[in-house]
Amino acid sequence: MKRSLLVAAIPLLFPAAALAQSDATSSSTPATMASPGMAKLSAQDTHFVKMAAIGGMAEVNDGQLAEKVGATSAVKAVGARMVTDHTAANDKLMEIAQKQGATVPSSVDPTHAAMSAKLKTLSGHAFDKQYLHDQLLGHEQTIALFKAEASTGSDADLKSFASATLPTLQEHLTMIKAAMK
Repeated sequence: MKRSLLVAAIPLLFPAAALAQSDATSSSTPATMASPGMAKLSAQDTHFVKMAAIGGMAEVNDGQLAEKVGATSAVKAVGARMVTDHTAANDKLMEIAQKQGATVPSSVDPTHAAMSAKLKTLSGHAFDKQYLHDQLLGHEQTIALFKAEASTGSDADLKSFASATLPTLQEHLTMIKAAMK
C-alpha cells in the first residue's frame, strides 16, 4: 500500500519542454482524466495536481537512479535529496488531492518515461551531465508551476502546499547548479 501511494505521488520536476508537452499529449490518458471529485478544483488547480504528481514521480525514480549510477558524489547527493524531498512532497500532495476527491496520475507520462529510459542507457560523465541538465530544466519549470499555484490557485490547501514547497525547490535548483560546476 505504501509503495503504491509513493508511486502514485512521486516527484515534482523535469524539463520545461517535457512538462509542457506532457500536458498536451496526455490529457486524454485515463490516469489523468478528472474524476467526479476533480470538479471541485479549478482548471488551474487540476493542472497543478496533475503536473506536480507526474513531475514528482519522475523526480523520485530518476533520483533513485542517480544515487545508484551517478559518477560523482555531487550527482549522487542531488539524487538522494530529490528522493527524500520529493517523496515527502508527493505524500503531502496525495493527501491534499484525496481530501479534495481528486484523481492523480498513477504513472509518469510518455515524455518523462522516455527521458528516464534515456538516462538508463547512460553512465559515467554522460549520465551525470544529462541528469543534471534534466534537473535544471525541470526545477525551473516546477518553480514556475508552484509560483503560479501559490499566487493564483483557487484551492487554499494547494496554494499553501505550493508556497510551503517553493523554498525547497529553490534549494534544489541551487544544489543542481552547484553540481554542474
